This record gives sequence, structure tokens and C-alpha cells, in this order.
Amino acid sequence: MYRILAFDGGGIRGMFSLILVDRIDRQRPGWIDGADLIAGTSIGGIIALGLASGMEIPRMQELLVTIGKRIFTRQSYARRLMSSSLSSPRYSSKPLEEELEKHFQDKRLCDIEKGVMLTSFMLDNKGAGGKRRSWGPKIFHNLDPVTGDPDVRCVDAALYTSAAPTYFPSRDGFVDGGVTANNPSMCAYALARNTLRNEGMDDDIALLSIGTGEANSYIDANTEGWGSIEWSKVIIPLLTDGPAKIADYQMRAVLGRSYMRLNAAFDGSGPIGLDDIHCLRALKEAAESYDISPALEWLDSTWLI
Repeated sequence: MYRILAFDGGGIRGMFSLILVDRIDRQRPGWIDGADLIAGTSIGGIIALGLASGMEIPRMQELLVTIGKRIFTRQSYARRLMSSSLSSPRYSSKPLEEELEKHFQDKRLCDIEKGVMLTSFMLDNKGAGGKRRSWGPKIFHNLDPVTGDPDVRCVDAALYTSAAPTYFPSRDGFVDGGVTANNPSMCAYALARNTLRNEGMDDDIALLSIGTGEANSYIDANTEGWGSIEWSKVIIPLLTDGPAKIADYQMRAVLGRSYMRLNAAFDGSGPIGLDDIHCLRALKEAAESYDISPALEWLDSTWLI
């Protein structure tokens, strides 16, 4: 059995994911050690790197709070006025880079013993290998040196996967993996299956997907006459939620009982933004009240056998 643990993107909502993982770990100590591949997008990619490198869950929670406070609450009023997302990124990625450097230093993906995968999006392939120039998804991983990226620094990979457009500056021509796969489950499954097939191994796969929570989102209006202005208010949630739910559908169809998805709808009338540091308490409450008993049963019957 090849075991995959996959984390969605969602900025500060990654706290929801970490608390769920911590609650499960208290009930099934050491279960994460059984993962052959830990995958993630954006904050989920940072969580994946942390867990794959052996970082303790409480330390990951502290890191997320520290990053959130440094980036989202310490921006001066003058800076906010100057850095409207209409003309430049809302936030600097420097605090994130500094915190990541403290843990990973100069470690590369090949220095992480456990399999790890992060999604990103490449803005220009430079016509590499004679191809026509075109943007497209990029999967960073350490599963093999041929299709993988063993020499990429962990800090750089983390910044590539989390460079959310309008929120953070792009990094070396890469932006947030949520542009194409905010739920990285299908990407992780495809990578693992291809790797196992190339190595002549059985592709019996189990996958646990962990979301960052979601709002009960809908549009209660006649949209037939909407143009750019009206759609601009909802287009980003549409472009992240839609593919995430498609990935969930695909994984249920492909893996059946070997797949488990943990996610919850938050109370309230609107979504929690990826930079909404003031919603940490609500995130913690939602994660603490989430029923993990089906996940524990699934682990016992599928993951821990």
C-alpha cells in the first residue's frame, strides 16, 4: 500500500488543516510516519514540506501564526495605501522567506528523506526543449531525479507554491499552485502512480486529502447580464473552489474506499480570506468541533493495515 497525504491551499486557513492533523495524531500517534508522499498547494505545500522534513505539528502551528502575524498584521497604514492590489502585491513575501530560512536553511528537496510534492504555476517555459513558449502547471517533487527537482531549495519551492497573485509577488516566474490545483490530490495520485509504474511496483494507493475549510458559497442573483466588474468579485473563489471540488470527485471515482477527504463548511455568510488573521479563533473552533471519527475508522481499515 502506497500512502499519500495531501493538503489544500488556503493561506491562514491552513490552521484548520493543522489542527485536524494534530487531533488525529493524538488518537493515532505516528500515523504520519506511514505516509510515502506528502503533497500540498500554497500553505498546504509549506505544511507538506514541514511534515516531510520532520517538523512537529505544534511547531508548524507556531510557524503559521508567526508568519500570519508578521505578514498580515504588521503592514503600516502608509504601506497599505501604497500597495493596493490594483497596482502591486498586497504583501511582501520577505517575512515568509525569513521564517522558512530558519527551519530549512539551504536544504534541497533531495535532502528530504520522505517523498514530498508541491504544486505551482510557471508563467513562461522560455521555449525550453524546443517547445513553444507557454505558461502551465509545475509539479515540484523529490520522488526521482529525472522528472523531479532534487536540487531546488526547500525555501524556494515553498515560495513558488505560495506566491498567490495579487497577494504576493511572483517568484522566479512562478505563482501559487492554487491557480491550477488548490486541491493537489489528483496531481499527487498521478505522480505516485506514474512513479510506481516506472519502478514496476504495485499501484495500490490510499490517499487522505485535507482541506482548509470552505464557506457555503453561492450566487443568489441573475448573472445573465454580468460583465467583468460583476464577475471580478467572485472569480477567484470560483477558480479555486471549482477545480478543488473536481479533484475530490475524480479521487472518489478513481480510488473509492481508498480515498478520504476531510473538510468543513464554516459558519457565517462569507468566505474566510487567506489573509484573515483575525479568524484564527473561528478556524480553531471549526477544526476542534469537526467529527474525525470517520477518518479514524478509515485510517484503521485502510492506512494502518
